[in-house]
Amino acid sequence: MKNKSKKRFLNKKNKTLKRKGKNSCDHFCKNDYSPEIEKQFKKIAKENKLPYKPRKEDRKFRITACKQNFCNEGCKGYKFFSKEEENNFKKNINGNFSKKTKPKIIEKIKSKGAISYCDDNGYDPFHK
Repeated sequence: MKNKSKKRFLNKKNKTLKRKGKNSCDHFCKNDYSPEIEKQFKKIAKENKLPYKPRKEDRKFRITACKQNFCNEGCKGYKFFSKEEENNFKKNINGNFSKKTKPKIIEKIKSKGAISYCDDNGYDPFHK
């Protein structure tokens, strides 16, 4: 009987260890970023007296966009209309973060599990 309980403990321990890195960033996108952006959309819709019912595709797109912005080491994979636009983007990236991002915001985003912040998209890491 003790072996089973010990085995369960080890499995639980291993799962928590796996949450570091990419998995914690995925967790950030699903449990922090996406709900917060959805609240912002609902608020805007309510202010304009419009209905807002997100579809499954909307949520999936939001998660993908989050991963592109917050789980993207080196901020790679963006598409640009011109070489000049691409060069300007690369000049404004320092490691995994936009140079325009304040250190307090970077620290807060990192504490939530993100590993990059390539482009300011209106997300407020200090919500609630």
